[in-house]
Amino acid sequence: MPFKRRRSEVAISINEAKHGARDSLGGALNFGEQMTPLAFRFTRDFVDAYARLLAADIALGELYNYTIALPPLPAPNAPYQSIFDAALVWTRQAIRFLVGFSHLSSYPKG
Repeated sequence: MPFKRRRSEVAISINEAKHGARDSLGGALNFGEQMTPLAFRFTRDFVDAYARLLAADIALGELYNYTIALPPLPAPNAPYQSIFDAALVWTRQAIRFLVGFSHLSSYPKG
């Protein structure tokens, strides 16, 4: 059998195996099926992380007079994608503020 033909047959059989793994229940490539438990875990983990962010928001305000408000959580059953991005931006801004604040306090007074 010529090499090109054999290579084509192997490629076709690999694609068929991938389609089977994608379409079968519990298949390794069935990403649609895997999204439901992943979405649940993401939501649970994000709510836990958000509770820590709330504590950081309060502490930053009381200790450093940090005034950039933490974005509020969306309503239950609302998508969390936008709040995740907003919380990430808030976290990066808070870190930048703390780094800048620590640089100010490291300069000698005079």
